[in-house]
Amino acid sequence: MTDTVKEVQAVCDNIKFLRQFRKLSQEAMSEKLDLSVNAYANMERGESDITLNRLYKVSQILEINLPQLLGLDEKSVLYLIGNYAVHTQQHAQF
Repeated sequence: MTDTVKEVQAVCDNIKFLRQFRKLSQEAMSEKLDLSVNAYANMERGESDITLNRLYKVSQILEINLPQLLGLDEKSVLYLIGNYAVHTQQHAQF
């Protein structure tokens, strides 16, 4: 499994966990998102792409901000910044 697939699956897992935590069914989510239940289930399993607009709507329904839904808390953002700095320094050495 590639890193990208793992990251996408982590977002889908977050959506499923939060939906269940909020005691919402897939049917309720699909209705709120104006999707078929099958289309919502595919989205939650990571079998279909999710638009940014749809992710934003999901975050509103689940009452969580979009960066948190994506797993971008302060710790992970600082990690990304650190990796970027290391990567930039490596390129500067060439």
